[in-house]
Amino acid sequence: SVKSSVSKSVLITTLEQAEEEGEEAEGGESRDEAQASVLDDLPPGGRRGSTMSAIADFDESERLRMHKSRSVTQFHSKSGDLSLYPRHCLQRIAEARWFDTVVCLLILANVAFFGFEVQDMLGKDENETPATFRVAEYFFTCCFAIELFIRLAATSLKRFLCGSYWAWNIIDSLLVLLSIVEVVLNVANEGDHNFEYARIIRVFRATRIFRVARVMKLFRPFRILIYTIMATLRSLFWTMVFLMLTLYVFGVIFSLMCSEAVASRSPGGSLEEYFGSLWRSSLTLFMSITGGVDWHLVVQALRGVHPFAVALFLAYIAVSHLAILNVVTGVVMHTAMESAEQDQDIVVQSHLAMKEKYIKQLEDIFRHIDSDRSGKITLREFEDRLQDQDLKTYFNALDLTTDEAWSFFKLLDVNETSLIDIDEFVSGCLRLRGTARSIDMHMLLYESRWTMKKVSTLVAQMDVLRRNPSTNNNRSSVVCRTPTGTRASRTIARASVVCRTSTADSKAEL
Repeated sequence: SVKSSVSKSVLITTLEQAEEEGEEAEGGESRDEAQASVLDDLPPGGRRGSTMSAIADFDESERLRMHKSRSVTQFHSKSGDLSLYPRHCLQRIAEARWFDTVVCLLILANVAFFGFEVQDMLGKDENETPATFRVAEYFFTCCFAIELFIRLAATSLKRFLCGSYWAWNIIDSLLVLLSIVEVVLNVANEGDHNFEYARIIRVFRATRIFRVARVMKLFRPFRILIYTIMATLRSLFWTMVFLMLTLYVFGVIFSLMCSEAVASRSPGGSLEEYFGSLWRSSLTLFMSITGGVDWHLVVQALRGVHPFAVALFLAYIAVSHLAILNVVTGVVMHTAMESAEQDQDIVVQSHLAMKEKYIKQLEDIFRHIDSDRSGKITLREFEDRLQDQDLKTYFNALDLTTDEAWSFFKLLDVNETSLIDIDEFVSGCLRLRGTARSIDMHMLLYESRWTMKKVSTLVAQMDVLRRNPSTNNNRSSVVCRTPTGTRASRTIARASVVCRTSTADSKAEL
């Protein structure tokens, strides 16, 4: 009876809208606008069921009628985009994983050949380079030029130079350009013993080794190292400034303390070697904390000066090792971790890797629970398996609470079939993982407000029906007065379908 009352209220509301729309205009509205007038009264996220099926059946003929015109429109739109087909193919090639793998192998092979070429040409003239290395050099240059052309043609020039990978694209372009210039100079200098050309070619040839940086771009661990090193340069700069100031201050102190002893002794002694000038004092202090010199030897040289000099040097070593260097290491590590967390590509790839690992663990759990290997889990199987404390602990480690097996099973069984397949199990666990998020709470508040609004409307409409029972008959007469083919008539027809379907469902339940 509740369902029939709801359908009756929906029908009355829809008839009121149809009566107002019938007075405004006839025809011209699209099918989607007419159907939206009925769908507005369905709950958010739950616009499905028998009512939706009835509307779908009612609109089947209209969808078939519009199919031909839509197909013709799509054909003309596709035929107009034939000019973009080559760029689309190049985009698919440039974004393919196998393309990056091939380029990576070419770079590694080029670097290996370059090493063999450098080893072979040591002590030889530039023109004595074997033909094998020249052919390999021309082959790699052509391959990298084609690769650069594909990447440039697959996107616009603005996106290539100003996109997210603009720095890598500029470096690749410069390296390819330098390789082409090197090939041109080799061809121009072939058979000519010009030493100026030979020096220029060696300079261009040395730039080929920087292609190995492109390999780092293709592998995530290498890319993380590059990003973190670049991000720590600023912190490292100020750390070096602080360290230089510290060395300068202590260098001045030890130079003043040892100046009189150095002047009174014969030249060439260890004290003069370590503290003979301000530069030597600062260098000795730096080498003492970085392993360049054994600080025990420095202490032996300071024993002839004053005991306070030895104590001050030991205090400097303790503060530098235990405080300054450790703080510097901590600051650099903190900066590196922050830069890795803020990089968008690294965060996305880390999230995808963690999600893939999590899904694999859930699939293993599903196979462990599915004792009969049917591909589906029943409530009995789920409850029996959850008696195992190890499995419960495994669920808790995955941030899933399984204290009540029945409640957890019902939350996973969205389709209410009392059977859960592997896809439903994985998606349900991903949805129920962890605590409630902010979006979940706001969605719950939205649905609560929507429900209260509809309940208030329903109560008001029930009061109207109770006070004036003849309202339904008066509203039904609108169908006779509404012109055929207008938006209002279509809305009324859909509302009648809703009413008939809801009444049939109510009778079936009774």
